[in-house]
Amino acid sequence: GSGYLRGCAKDYNAEFAVDEIMFWAFLHETQPKELEKLHHKPDWKRQVIERLHRKLKKDGILAVLKKGLEVDNAHLTLLYRLPYNDLNPEVKAKFESNRFSVTRQVHFSMADPLKSVDMVLFINGLALATLELKNPWTGQNVNHAKKQYREDRDPNETLFHFRRCLVHFAVDPDE
Repeated sequence: GSGYLRGCAKDYNAEFAVDEIMFWAFLHETQPKELEKLHHKPDWKRQVIERLHRKLKKDGILAVLKKGLEVDNAHLTLLYRLPYNDLNPEVKAKFESNRFSVTRQVHFSMADPLKSVDMVLFINGLALATLELKNPWTGQNVNHAKKQYREDRDPNETLFHFRRCLVHFAVDPDE
């Protein structure tokens, strides 16, 4: 696929900062044989998500995207890299199976379900970037967004854990 898919805010799991629909759809589409190795356990999906969560906490998003995830005897690839050239169509097809998605108004808080961030960018269901969008028509600019990140975004919330996302953007039409 090319471009971004539109994510759905209700598919977002705030406890683990994962878009579960995108995450599982990517794995089912690209690695059904690896997932089959886990199917014998009744709570295998929960186990995968918890393992992912621990790994992200320990190693950070970049390392986990690079190395993938080991769960029992299954190896889950979480990102297919851009091919160096077009010589291998299989590598190109794998890269194109990545699901880039953008979701508006993501409710990130377990403690306060009303709190949301304007936009989150995901790769294969894993949050990569958050954006607070400000608009001069509402009397707000990029400085309001920065203040929001500093004062109103709890670093204990999974989405805002250190190294969980690559970047948090404060955005207005000018900056």
